Amino acid sequence: MRVRMGRGAFAASLLALMLVGCGSPRLAVGAASQVGVAALQHRAIGDSLTDAQIRLRLGALLLEEHEQLFTSVRSEVVEGRVLLLGRVPLREDKVTVVRLAWSIGSVREVIDALETVETPRSTTVFKDLRIEGQVALRLLNDIDVRSHNFNIEAIDGVVHLIGLATTRQELRRAATLSSTVAGVARVVSHVYLTTDPRRLRHTRPGQPI
Repeated sequence: MRVRMGRGAFAASLLALMLVGCGSPRLAVGAASQVGVAALQHRAIGDSLTDAQIRLRLGALLLEEHEQLFTSVRSEVVEGRVLLLGRVPLREDKVTVVRLAWSIGSVREVIDALETVETPRSTTVFKDLRIEGQVALRLLNDIDVRSHNFNIEAIDGVVHLIGLATTRQELRRAATLSSTVAGVARVVSHVYLTTDPRRLRHTRPGQPI
């Protein structure tokens, strides 16, 4: 007898894999690891839990919408700021992904770095993984950079940094180190300084600042 798994059960299974870190290498560290790192970061543990929950919720929403969106879209979440990366076939798909991200109550900002391409390219996946690993290693080994405050995503050789920096010098240092890794085409920073007033000013669409 063949047992069919419904969409909800399938989503739950995949999200469970995300939590324990047994999924694709593209899936980020699970909620438990984020809590462990929170003690080192310039974020409260409650904020880190919220970020992990946002990411899991977004994954569930993407899967419910379409499995292709779930596999094509990557995200990083820091203090309720959601960075969307990846490639989707249509502009309407970009609109859908952004809308789903904003539908999550704890989201304070959505950064749309999605690309629209009819045929997603997969030949650079392992190259990008190598770049992410080498960037992470360089940040970790530099005494002037608090690497645990930076999240790294690479796509087609473009490195996206999101997180928090204590000073402009640290931010410039992190960007410079990232740019010197072999294969990096450019570095895009979505990093805020810990003193940046925008961390407190973010509002959802339609809400006054």
